[in-house]
Amino acid sequence: MKEKMELQHQHPSPNYYEEDEIDLVAVAKHIIENRHIIYKSVAICTVIGLLVAIFSPVKYTAKATLIPEAGEAQMGNLGGLAGLAGMAGINIGGMMGDQSTIPPELYPEVVKSWPFQKQLMETEITLAEVGRPITVYEYYAEWKKEQLGAKIKKYTIGLPGTIKKAISGEPVKMVATKGGPIVISKEQAIVRKTLEDLVVVDVDAKSGVISLEVEMPEALAAAQMGEVALEYLQAYITDYKTEKARQNLIFIQDSFNEKEAEFLAVQKELANFQDKNQFVSTAMARTEEKAISDKYNLANSIYQELAGQLEQAKIALKDKMPNFTILEPVSVPIEKSAPKRGLILVISAFLGVIVGLGMVFFYHLKENFVIN
Repeated sequence: MKEKMELQHQHPSPNYYEEDEIDLVAVAKHIIENRHIIYKSVAICTVIGLLVAIFSPVKYTAKATLIPEAGEAQMGNLGGLAGLAGMAGINIGGMMGDQSTIPPELYPEVVKSWPFQKQLMETEITLAEVGRPITVYEYYAEWKKEQLGAKIKKYTIGLPGTIKKAISGEPVKMVATKGGPIVISKEQAIVRKTLEDLVVVDVDAKSGVISLEVEMPEALAAAQMGEVALEYLQAYITDYKTEKARQNLIFIQDSFNEKEAEFLAVQKELANFQDKNQFVSTAMARTEEKAISDKYNLANSIYQELAGQLEQAKIALKDKMPNFTILEPVSVPIEKSAPKRGLILVISAFLGVIVGLGMVFFYHLKENFVIN
């Protein structure tokens, strides 16, 4: 028994896993022998990539960059600390910002909000393919649907849906009820989603630089949309920051107008009384004149006080106005941003090589491990 065990140790059983090891030389030889598969795969993928590159819609991207300037009072309190933090790449101005100001980090959400999107939908742009000024909403919701391909689909495979739409009527358009919710139609929701992808705002947290990009099928339209989006963004931020100051100014202005009218009326009343009683010196006349004079003095005092408050309110509103430094204004893009046909072809050819090698390797494994 002992001799048998020693013989087994001297002659171990064969390792069956060695048969499953991949011979790299054989694989390389197999690849060379079946290189026609790789050629076909590269050719097919390249043709597909070429079709994608040709038929992908052309897009142009208009860009702009700006910096919202912090208020003097805010930065004054920070002193030299803001400068030191800036050298370290930290934007303390944004961290210690005015509570009445929208943080730059929320600008992308502002652009996606419904009021902002609605303003963009109402913007008129110029497109050569349309041949006339057209609103963004009309272009994406109506004009593109009226193209030949859409009409063919509408009256062939889309005929049942067309009939159903005709029977049920048009979808409800946007209805704004006073004090109630806003109802957005299906078409508006689709266009809104499109605009969320076309108009993008990015904020650099360290430098505070705001980048705005607008993508459209034509260069001029992209620039027009970029200008409008930039103006709307600045106006939105300005309205938000100055809302309280504007409401205060409106209140003081209304009070000033009311008291000014009262003051002018009392002033006229006093002047008329004095003109009619120039040579009258009775006690009754003097008493009445004093009463009118007191009323005049009170009205004048209130009028002058409100006049001063009105000027202060105007100054406060002006002081609240945020300042924006435009680093790079919107310009008409020269080159298209998409499709990048050269890159598409390179990626397609590379994928063709990968797919071809995968097929060759699969066949090699199948021949050596499945069949055998």
